[in-house]
Amino acid sequence: MIYCDKITKATHNLMLELMRDTRLDGKERYIGLCEDIEGNIVPSKEQCTGTECSVPSEKADMLSCPISTKQIGDYHTHPSEDITISRDDILHTAISNRQFFCIGTSKKDIVKCYGIKDRTISEIGNDIRGLIDKGEMREAKRVANIAEDIMDMHKIGTEPIGSESYWGNILDVECKITWHRSDSRPRKYIAKVTKE
Repeated sequence: MIYCDKITKATHNLMLELMRDTRLDGKERYIGLCEDIEGNIVPSKEQCTGTECSVPSEKADMLSCPISTKQIGDYHTHPSEDITISRDDILHTAISNRQFFCIGTSKKDIVKCYGIKDRTISEIGNDIRGLIDKGEMREAKRVANIAEDIMDMHKIGTEPIGSESYWGNILDVECKITWHRSDSRPRKYIAKVTKE
């Protein structure tokens, strides 16, 4: 996908660092993924750590992007060993009007990035954002419940909960990012991006 190819080396390195920090202390990490004027994906200026950064999170949403960039995605780590996708992950991306999100696991150095392919979910996300902006929280919650019902209808019921194929009708798997050690000295970790 277009976004995975544009994630900078520095952003890859930060993703790896955040996964390893999560491995050490068991706390989720979050950064915004921001697009610069050349289309490169760079990290937000700040990062967020702990349960207050679990998606969705006001604190995570307030992280600012560098000057002349705009947030188009986000990345967060999971303290668990698998990369499970929740309804909150999907809905947060849609409500925030973002194009994609990435999840990293603390047990293996693997990141997977996803884009929302179901336009209905994106449109509902925009509706919810408009209601929140107007302060109509009760109506926003009602519409969010409708979105969750729609997502539940799209799930492929025989697949494990949270797996890619479970959400197969809503999400596109954009890419997988893995790291390997270089042969050079000093040893470096090199990111490899593969299309799924």
